[in-house]
Amino acid sequence: ALLIAEGFRKTSSKRNYFFRLALFTLIAQIPFFLAINIAGGFNASLNILFTFLIGVIALQGYSILPTYFLKIPCIILCAGLAESVNSDYGAYGIIILFGSYLYLEGNKYVGLSVLLFTSTFSLLFPQFSFAGDLQLFALMAIPLLMSYGGQKGSYSLPKMFFYWFYPIHLLILFLVWYFIQ
Repeated sequence: ALLIAEGFRKTSSKRNYFFRLALFTLIAQIPFFLAINIAGGFNASLNILFTFLIGVIALQGYSILPTYFLKIPCIILCAGLAESVNSDYGAYGIIILFGSYLYLEGNKYVGLSVLLFTSTFSLLFPQFSFAGDLQLFALMAIPLLMSYGGQKGSYSLPKMFFYWFYPIHLLILFLVWYFIQ
């Protein structure tokens, strides 16, 4: 979520960023479907990139709408959309992306508050969240977030590596399972 928020902030073309993310959202869906459904039972959810795609729409709305009376409903509508289409992490994913964006935009205390509240709520009330106990790891990641200075590291991989990694690693996991069976 942090990297999607950072990509949205730093891209030279929000339109191209959106369409590139949309393309890989579609590419990743089949490997996601295969990998998730081997874990037991049928699951018709959409991959996390769908959540991030909806989140980018929310961030765009937040960045261009003139008042908080329009900005906040935009975030809430996108969170509801993510939940209603059964995207991975749903509304939780949108809110975490939004909190990351606020943090990166300089609203550090508000962003951290959103991240802490959302992850803690999800941990304490797993019946309201897809993620439940896994959110302990999200809470543990907050110190890493706070140490991020906004600068690119000294070692970098090609940009497209990160787009291809998600669908390919899911496909590899499925193939390993398939050949073990």
